[in-house]
Amino acid sequence: MLVLTIGEDVARTGEVFCDDPIAPDVVSETPLEDAIKWIESYKQ
Repeated sequence: MLVLTIGEDVARTGEVFCDDPIAPDVVSETPLEDAIKWIESYKQ
């Protein structure tokens, strides 16, 4: 199972803060395959 949590902060002026992307820990040429391998490494 993969759970993705998202959220945004709103200032009292109404300005929304949620546009800054999160930098990846690992850069990959094959992200899908690498993600599958990573997830499978945690199977028990």
